Amino acid sequence: MSELIHSETSEKLNYTLFLGCGRMMGQLTEEESEEDNMFLVGSYSNLATLSSKDFAVYMQTIHASTMGEWGDICINRGLIEDLEELEYYEDKFRNEHILIHYQFDHINDPILSEYSITKNGQSYGLIEEKQKWIINSIFPNENGFEMEKEEYDIWRSASGLYTIREFIHQISAMKECSMEEAFSVFTAYLPFFHKAGLWTIEYCGDLHRNRTEQTGNDKFFNVSELNVNSLILSVGEVFGESGDEIMIIIGDKKVPLHAYEYFIWTLCRIRNASISNIHKAFKMDINVLKSVITSLMKKRLILLWSGNWSLSSECPISIVPHGNSVGFITNDTYTAKDIITGEAQPISKALYFIWVFAQKYVSLSMTLQALSEVMEISQEEAELLIRDGIPQLLEKGLISLQIFEKDNIEE
Repeated sequence: MSELIHSETSEKLNYTLFLGCGRMMGQLTEEESEEDNMFLVGSYSNLATLSSKDFAVYMQTIHASTMGEWGDICINRGLIEDLEELEYYEDKFRNEHILIHYQFDHINDPILSEYSITKNGQSYGLIEEKQKWIINSIFPNENGFEMEKEEYDIWRSASGLYTIREFIHQISAMKECSMEEAFSVFTAYLPFFHKAGLWTIEYCGDLHRNRTEQTGNDKFFNVSELNVNSLILSVGEVFGESGDEIMIIIGDKKVPLHAYEYFIWTLCRIRNASISNIHKAFKMDINVLKSVITSLMKKRLILLWSGNWSLSSECPISIVPHGNSVGFITNDTYTAKDIITGEAQPISKALYFIWVFAQKYVSLSMTLQALSEVMEISQEEAELLIRDGIPQLLEKGLISLQIFEKDNIEE
């Protein structure tokens, strides 16, 4: 290790545990010189534009758990010259909300209400003989990660719908323990889940206050508007199995589905899903199919995606982004890693920016406005891109759709 890292100041840094925050949004520009390329890291509420060197330094946070380790790696790889430069990057990244220390003082530490936490990865189920669950992440692991029941429950509870402080409340309720105990459990699991790519931490500031007490415009769930050719989309996030049922998180509730209901719900993540198309593709009884979809609409787990309704003012959903971007192939095609396989998938420029500006705590109209500005197009053109893009991103596993209700969320 460099002598600088052994200095008295760096000795203190070796005990400073930290985590990189934000989604990796990949390479934003392609210049003649690679050194001039720009990269995006962060979230809707805080996009940090980094130079090629800045991004390389930031990426080393994945391989380190302390400031000292981070400095050692960066110096050995020739990314920085000395500890003073490391401290410059620490200040820069913390000010941009893409780096945090995780020695939180207490459960009421204000920073816990400024960041949210979202799970990545996919559960491959329970290994009966081991009584362990296998999880894969956006950083593929050949054998996946084996988890005990408590680890599995805590990992899958990070739905992305809550601030860290609210999430600790969820742990407290789940374990039937005090907030102090839940706080200790959270801080114990945080480093591993984060470094393994199983959790993403994002800065949200006070955006979580945008959640409304109502579910929005009911016509998106009006079964009287449903016909066999209606385009339909699934809403919610898979929580996992509970006995013979599969639990879906919608707002602050967990809704149980039987296997057949769950199968239909997953089919509505496929582009161009409609009663007619599902019936033709899977030879299902059309009356049974319509009955199940009607039931799921009443539970607000499926919505109508009608071209006749305004997304800017009427749509009751928000987009929850998943995965990481790894840059682009050409000026018009980007790539993004999905949460299920961790494989990079090509997406258009429009899809990329919809994904960049997706945020669980903002209305679709805010995402629409941001897309209009960055692509320099009209609101009407942006709405058409979003209307076409959301089903594609949903199918690719890069987003889920959510509705926010504050009924049982503790501030």
